[in-house]
Parts: sequence; structure tokens; C-alpha cells
Amino acid sequence: MGAWSKAFLAVFGLVALALGAWPVLLLAFGYLAWSLRRRRAKPSARDDASTGRGRPLVRWGAGLSLLVLALAALASGGRYSVLLLLSGGLAFLFWPAARVRGLLGRVAAVPDSVLLRSVLFPVQWHAVVEVRFEGDEQVRAMSAVEGKLLLFGGKRPCVFLVTTVRALSPARAARAVESKLRARSRVLADRCAYLFPLDGGAAAGLLARSMERLDVKLEEVRSASSLPFDMLAMQTEGGRITGYAVCRTVEGTAAPSLPSADVKPSRQPLLWEMAEAIEERRGWPAPDERGALLASLNATRSEPVGDRIVMKGETPAGLSVGTAGGACVELTRPQLRALMGIYG
Repeated sequence: MGAWSKAFLAVFGLVALALGAWPVLLLAFGYLAWSLRRRRAKPSARDDASTGRGRPLVRWGAGLSLLVLALAALASGGRYSVLLLLSGGLAFLFWPAARVRGLLGRVAAVPDSVLLRSVLFPVQWHAVVEVRFEGDEQVRAMSAVEGKLLLFGGKRPCVFLVTTVRALSPARAARAVESKLRARSRVLADRCAYLFPLDGGAAAGLLARSMERLDVKLEEVRSASSLPFDMLAMQTEGGRITGYAVCRTVEGTAAPSLPSADVKPSRQPLLWEMAEAIEERRGWPAPDERGALLASLNATRSEPVGDRIVMKGETPAGLSVGTAGGACVELTRPQLRALMGIYG
């Protein structure tokens, strides 16, 4: 159980106490106390996390108990307590399945923006940016990327960074995303790595793939002779991989959804190790015009916008933007605004 789940359970128990549902309080805080006990990870924990079946007896017992209490409250003429108990029971029963099926990660593109809006949580916003490597030390640059990473396999693997913020409006979310990415761009620029934001529609198209999770350990991915996946989602912190999910593409279409990197590795390997293994097998994309544009924008942060870019004209996709160094890239207007905010 994660920190957010523990906090939710604590608040849920306090609300139940305020409504006089003391049996719910005992169940909530009993389960919370049991989840806080110190324990060693077992090999089967990885399977439980990937399938959503961890501790089924406790989860189903708590969920069914809350549903029975909801029926009892309904029979006694209750109103708000019925809704509280019913929602709690359904959450216990179906929350893991919702995580596995990607329902919690369902997103929709925001028009004229680089943002993706969460379908279930309207105040949660995401932005997907491609990490472009322009130097010769891609492994060193890759190891400095923090957060949720999506690594897509292919002839030349591509790395995308997902930034998540909470805000009440798209405008506030855009400013928060740019602020986060601006700080990260300075760290990565020292290692010749740059951030290229995807248009919201393009990001939704990237995530609209029908994916199947594979029961593969992270150590197997790192030591395999070839890349045994179409997409590898990784959650990184302090240069270590704290969570992951290995997926492959299957036939069919799916709604855009951000994969959750919720499988905990038996040990937390360094992101540097994974980057080095991928470089040995496939290498990284060669530098191109996009990387040159980003390097130029980073080097001219303090200069006026008119001196940094040259508008070459309009294209079906948006704008043709160049730099004084000669790089020319097609961008949508939301991408150009985001780049000016990140490298401003």
C-alpha cells in the first residue's frame, strides 16, 4: 500500500468515526496498522503487484464487510453513511483491477496544448517530452533523468519523460509543467541532453496502444541479448529504478493511457545499468535537427526571442522554425510555446 492509499484510508476512517460508523473505523485502522508492519519482500510480491492480486483475502474481506455494513445502514434508514460505506467497499474490491487495466491512467489530449488531462481526476495533468541526446555520453545523460520514463523499443530506442502536475485550470497546469521542466532542462543540458515536448494530440497517439504486461524481471531485461519488450515504463528516484512495467504491443486499439510502473524490483538497480545495457544492444538515436534546435535554445536562454528563432513559414503541421545556427524543425504552436517556457 502506497503513501496516498494509507492517507486515504486514514481519512476514510476518521470520516467513518464522525458518522458514527465505528466498525468501519476499526476495519480501516486495523488494515492500516497491518500494512505498516515491517516485512521483507517475497519473490511473489512482484507478481502480486503486476496482477493486482496482492493480499486478496484481506482486500476482499474488507470490501465485502463494507458492503454488508452499507446494506445494514440502508435498512436502518441511513443516507450518507450508505454512500460512504458503498464507495469504500467498491474501492477495496475494484481499485487493484482498475490500476492493472489502465483505467486510472486514462488520459485525453487538451486542444491547442501539450497537456494531457486525466479522465478520472480532472485536476491532474500530464505532459510527455522526448529526451534527446546530443553528446557522446548518452548513458551518463540518461542516468540523470528523474521521474517516470517510457522507453519504447525499436531499431533505435526512444526515451520519453512524463511530468505530472495538479492544477485547477489548463493555464495553471501549463505554467506548472513548464516550471518543472525548466529546472530539469538545466540539469540535463550540462550532460548534452534536451527535452522536446510532444503536442497533446501526438502524446495521446503515442499512448493509444493496446499493451499487454509481461511477467519479466528487470534483471532479465537488462541481461537479455535483445530487448524483450515494446515499452518499458520506469519510475526513477535518486538514479535508481524504484518501479517498472514491461509491456508488449498487441493487436487492436486502446484509449490513451499512461502505464503505471508499479512493479517493485527485488533490488533497485541503477538507471545507469539499464541505460548501458540498452546502448550495448541497440544504441540511441543519432543527433538530428531537433537536437540542434534544442541545443541552440538552451545556449541562448538570456537573449530575446526574436534573436533566438527564425520563422521560416507555415506548414500543414504548424510552423517551420529555424535558428541562427541553421537548424530547421516543424513545430506546432503549442510546442513552440512550451519550448519558449522551458528554455526561456
